[in-house]
Amino acid sequence: MESAAAVPLVSYVVITRNRRDQLEACLASLREQEWPRRQVVVVDNGSTDGSPAMVRERFPDAVLVALAENQGVAGGRNRGVARAEGELCILVDDDARLRDRAATRRVVALFQADPRRALLAFRIVSASTGEEEWKSIPRADKRAIQADYPCAYFPGAGFALRRSAFLELGGFWERLVYSCEELDLSYRLIERGHGLLRASEVVVDHHEVPTARPPAQWVYFNARNRCWIAARNLPLRHVASTCLVWWTRLFAVAARRGQLGAFARGVRDALGGLPAVLRERRPIGRAACRAVRELGGRLWY
Repeated sequence: MESAAAVPLVSYVVITRNRRDQLEACLASLREQEWPRRQVVVVDNGSTDGSPAMVRERFPDAVLVALAENQGVAGGRNRGVARAEGELCILVDDDARLRDRAATRRVVALFQADPRRALLAFRIVSASTGEEEWKSIPRADKRAIQADYPCAYFPGAGFALRRSAFLELGGFWERLVYSCEELDLSYRLIERGHGLLRASEVVVDHHEVPTARPPAQWVYFNARNRCWIAARNLPLRHVASTCLVWWTRLFAVAARRGQLGAFARGVRDALGGLPAVLRERRPIGRAACRAVRELGGRLWY
């Protein structure tokens, strides 16, 4: 009989809010995974569409964390990992599905191959186009590489982490609520010397439901959060350039979409929250900056 170390407990963590049908399909895909020791944790961020009842009825073995209020992506993921019992946690969005049944076996093997490896970034494929999502390629140059490679950050639709390393760093930064929390965590992982790997053969099909998000949410949170993440993590010379480049880009996007009000609110709240953010400032050091550049990440924006 194989030992628990050879067959570790894997926890799947899914957060959801008012996406009952997508959630059901996601959980059904996790049920198909070929791994003998598993736990499924579902964090419901205050759904009103019957999602918790569906989980209780269709997936009674899942651990359901039913939150009374929406605690955001960062808060929801933190609640889920806190309830997880496995040292290895696989997180997928409720509108995403692991493509093949051997995905968990590949994840475990990659973690066991390197004890310093703290996080795996999965290959995210758009279910509507069948192509790898450009935005989810963890490289500044967005070059699609069909092989495993060390990376400087990771996409949130599907990834895996070592629970101990995640908790040691305090989890996701809940002040962000939504958007860019992965980038903030990546800086802190690299600063501590942890490895991030893009796992090319672990594929997630992303059935993105953009209409499920409030209009202008992406513009607002990026205008606010990009500034905060830079102020919290980067050397001072990179903070101003990050804000300038991102605010210029977001202004253009907001103007095209008719969302200039959301952009203005994001910039206002970014500046208003800066004093509190600066009190948490822990900029990454020279070695981490060098690692980010060498791994294909960005520092100046």
